[in-house]
Amino acid sequence: MKIAQVSVYFYPAMIGGIEWYIRNISKELVKRGHEVHIFTVNAKDGKSLGPSEEIFEGIHIHRLPILLDISYRLKFWPTLLFRILREKFDVIHVYDYITTHAMLVPLLNLLKDIRTVLMIYDIHHLVPRRPVKYIPLALFDKYFSRMVLRRYDRLLIRTSLLIDPILKMGAKKDQIRITPSGIRSESLEEYNGDIFKKRYGIDGPIILYLGRLHPMKGPQVLIKAVPNIIKDIPDAKFVIIGPDQVNYKKILENLSKKLHVEDYVHIFDPIYNIKEKMQAYASCDVFVLPSGYEGFGQVLVEAMAQGKPIVATNAGSIPNVVTDKKEGFLVKYGDYGELASKIKQILLTPELSKALGNAGRKKARQYTYEELAAQLEKIYLELK
Repeated sequence: MKIAQVSVYFYPAMIGGIEWYIRNISKELVKRGHEVHIFTVNAKDGKSLGPSEEIFEGIHIHRLPILLDISYRLKFWPTLLFRILREKFDVIHVYDYITTHAMLVPLLNLLKDIRTVLMIYDIHHLVPRRPVKYIPLALFDKYFSRMVLRRYDRLLIRTSLLIDPILKMGAKKDQIRITPSGIRSESLEEYNGDIFKKRYGIDGPIILYLGRLHPMKGPQVLIKAVPNIIKDIPDAKFVIIGPDQVNYKKILENLSKKLHVEDYVHIFDPIYNIKEKMQAYASCDVFVLPSGYEGFGQVLVEAMAQGKPIVATNAGSIPNVVTDKKEGFLVKYGDYGELASKIKQILLTPELSKALGNAGRKKARQYTYEELAAQLEKIYLELK
């Protein structure tokens, strides 16, 4: 098959889970003999993202100019439809339903018989945000999402918890398919965490957060838990890794200083190399995701692949990935006292830590991209 995937950003702008999913699932689809094209924008924050045409890891990348850049979702790149029409694609796979391209791509069906698939990572009115962002997104979900969702042949969601909300937004049940995010098969290999510790000069028990530096993701909640934890585990270190958003790194650093725990908190830039990233997971004793909402939580599966116990919030689709008291503990969002308590329980109980880690590693095996690419291929073939 000849497959087009459409996303605001792609390599090298690997901002979050969407970009990593597209990269990894596309590589696997190429391995399965398909021709995969990525249509994405050519610049971010005024900086070029690379040549207009490129083949990367066997994937054809088309970086298109932006005519009007209002926000992440309100980008107008009018050559997109013309470029897709020039090719003979069997399937067009679009990411994120509240984007200009998600609204425009179905128009191609009026001009050409092309099958369309929409992947829904987050249902936006379920995500806690500041009112200035939440209100327009919630209004879109209530009054306009139906017009977008109904135009696609298939709607892909990552967990069954999203079925009812999607139906209430106007989707049809026969449109919906569940296909989660995943991990590369090499994530299940054993990595040496000491290499990460030596590279960054860190020792002692490590509590790791890996994800975007953004208030919704909750790294500030982890920092608030630090004083409670170091009272009982004074050699603990708290490692936060991820791309800075809304200048949040500075806010986290200031919070650490305000709580007098700056010597315990280490904030590093994102790691894009898969081997180095897995060494970071391997280095930790507990992986923490204190997020206010997750459509899936790919980092949870990556941490579990390295046999690490999890402490995460009981929010969004996290309970579909981590079962409380089985692969880790689920806590209430924002409750840094409970977060601290569960982290200490794991660190102070080695047999519990081992049991949770082993259960997580076993579960992670079902989320490899090889398995997910085979599932996605079947969904595409349904449309032929």
